[in-house]
Formats: sequence, C-alpha cells, structure tokens
Amino acid sequence: YFFNTLSFLLFPFVLKEIHTMFTQAMEATAPNDRQAYTSLNFLRMFTLLLWSVFPAVWALCQLDLIDSVMEATDGRHVSRGGGNDR
Repeated sequence: YFFNTLSFLLFPFVLKEIHTMFTQAMEATAPNDRQAYTSLNFLRMFTLLLWSVFPAVWALCQLDLIDSVMEATDGRHVSRGGGNDR
C-alpha cells in the first residue's frame, strides 16, 4: 500500500504538470489561430477529466465500494463463461 499511497499523493503534481503543458502550448499558438487555441483548451479539459478518474477508481477499490470485476468491466457483470449476464 505504500507505493499506491505515495502515487496517490503525488497525483495532483502530475495533473498540475499536464495543465501547465497544455497552457504553455496554448500560449505559443498564433494570436489569430483561435481554432488551435480552442482545440488545445478542449484537450486540456478532457485530459484532466479522464486522468482524474484514475485516483477516484483506485480509492473506490481501496474502500471496497467496487471490486476488480466491476472496475475492469465498467460495472457490467461478466459471468465465468465470458458472456454478459445483462
């Protein structure tokens, strides 16, 4: 659990660095290139949102609120035969 906790605690730094990377790229775009700026802004928000899901799923697993089968299948129950029960 030590390395899991350590990585969880350092994760905000990773998100800050991703944010900084996209912000610098946005600042480097030409002033008249609104499409590039808007695209980079969308990618920044989308990337940060998706990356924020990882520690949330990890925390839910650690609290036994979801199990590894639910984590791996997005909540769909998978039978032992590999088929979907729903």
